[in-house]
Amino acid sequence: MLRITTDECQASVRLMLEGKLSGAWVSEFERHYGAKKAVIGLKSLAIDLRNLTAADNDGRNLLARLQENGTVLENVHPLLASAWNTVTEGS
Repeated sequence: MLRITTDECQASVRLMLEGKLSGAWVSEFERHYGAKKAVIGLKSLAIDLRNLTAADNDGRNLLARLQENGTVLENVHPLLASAWNTVTEGS
């Protein structure tokens, strides 16, 4: 299960992920992210991963792509970051 909470202020939008970014939740989050990105205008967009408990390869690849495209990832757990580097270095 994945819970997505949005915190929005004048200058920025933060998406907070809780749970697992895996399986069908990857495409669900990608749709949510795309819809939010389409309407935020010039606001910055960040993803808070503090409460993300797991991510499969597809989830890690999605986060890596979003970061490469300028999205700030906050509170990345060291274990996720190390697995992520393996995925992004092999791409």
